[in-house]
Amino acid sequence: MEANNNLDPVPPDILFIQPPYFRETRGLNSVVPSLGLSYLTSALSQSGFSSKILDLEASRIQFYQGIGKCSRQRAFLRTVARSYPRSHLIGIGPVLTLYFRQVQSIATLLKQHFPDCKIIMGGPHFPRSPAEGYPCTLLEQCPEIDFILSGYGELSLPLMLQHFYQNRPLNEVPGLHFRESTQWNCGPPPKPLPSLDLLPSPSRSWYLESPKTEHSYFMVPKRSLGARSVPMLASRGCPYGCVFCSSARTTRSIRSPQPIVAEMEMLYRTYGISRFIFFDDLFVGRTRAEKERMVEFCQRLQEKALPFSWEIDLRADVAHYLGVDVLRQMIHAGLKIVNLGLESPDSETLEAFDKHLKQDDILKAIQTLRDSGEITICGTFILGGEQQTPQEIYQLIDFAIRLGLDYASFNPLVIHTNRLFQQTSPQNQYRLGSRIGVRSPHLSVRQIQYYLRLAYQRFYFRSDRIRHKLKRIKNLRDALAFVREYVYYFRHAYL
Repeated sequence: MEANNNLDPVPPDILFIQPPYFRETRGLNSVVPSLGLSYLTSALSQSGFSSKILDLEASRIQFYQGIGKCSRQRAFLRTVARSYPRSHLIGIGPVLTLYFRQVQSIATLLKQHFPDCKIIMGGPHFPRSPAEGYPCTLLEQCPEIDFILSGYGELSLPLMLQHFYQNRPLNEVPGLHFRESTQWNCGPPPKPLPSLDLLPSPSRSWYLESPKTEHSYFMVPKRSLGARSVPMLASRGCPYGCVFCSSARTTRSIRSPQPIVAEMEMLYRTYGISRFIFFDDLFVGRTRAEKERMVEFCQRLQEKALPFSWEIDLRADVAHYLGVDVLRQMIHAGLKIVNLGLESPDSETLEAFDKHLKQDDILKAIQTLRDSGEITICGTFILGGEQQTPQEIYQLIDFAIRLGLDYASFNPLVIHTNRLFQQTSPQNQYRLGSRIGVRSPHLSVRQIQYYLRLAYQRFYFRSDRIRHKLKRIKNLRDALAFVREYVYYFRHAYL
């Protein structure tokens, strides 16, 4: 199949493809529009370039495996042909280690049918420094990849396109690694960004102005609050070193409260968006400066007096550090949901995860949040790891129930990055659909899958929780939400 630019009267300068995530759990995970690609689209537009996003996760395109693979591949290729970029540049990502093989399959398919296309990638899968074996090795090993971007793509990608169109040397582009014939080359190190406030606000028109696209995103029950929502970022990076996290030990950059609130107000006035889900690696840190910044953020939100509600991820020790007064102010400013990464009640497991938490930190965080006001508390837990035993999993499930959480998420330990991959012995790695999981000598793959179902059964289908949820039903809308929630968790627990 050849690219046919005539199918699109104004072909974009670059086509972005958001790769699919977990094929074996389709429909059970939250699918949200890519913030990274939204930021790149905005940065390119500000520099005079156009782009288009093809989100394979939201569009439910599964074209490289299963029955009907060939027909889905043809549909995918027709979609690419309609928006084939005039630069021949196709960006795939952001790339995580757990689905790098899927990304390679996409790139191989594109190369076969569009021989002139140039594949560009970026994301946590690719090493960030020479000490980690910088991307040259991946360029040598993966002939499908033509370019790898490291650092802030919002800075380097527009510059790369300028050099690309003007036939200027690409080795002048900071953070760019590229293939020249059979050799690889690279530009200078990526430039640091003095402040996230210098980046343009992410472009969301590609889905907010397309009802069909927007409705393709699925939110989990805790987020089904009857309001349109968008993902947000108030910061990037995290100084903590959790082994399972793709953002561990990354440079932390923080946005000022004023532009965050201005972005929220613009989305409300333009699109009627009143619900915001912050996907920060670390929404607020454990420092006095960040605590003061949070107070200012809440004050600015309250001054606007708009019907905002928002959701954040928070470390348990940070929740206790903020204290009741600050958390109460956050709740008054619209905070509705707090997601706590609790992982395990076992100190040795937390230490193996490099989590730097103790069970006492978890208990203090829950109590502090409860004392702060009406707030939905969600906890995430990890089943698996090279040290875990069946007894510890039973203790984990009991612990999650005793905490009195509103929601809990139980997940297998999955390799997201090269760091965990290198630290896990080969005999304790196993294939979990399209992912690579980690287990201990005490747990078989079948046992992990059994305990995952058991965790959802015991947490969500216990009688006291069901009675509590039924008592809160006041109208038909509440009843429908209850049914949707339990259909969702029935699939987790019994299918």
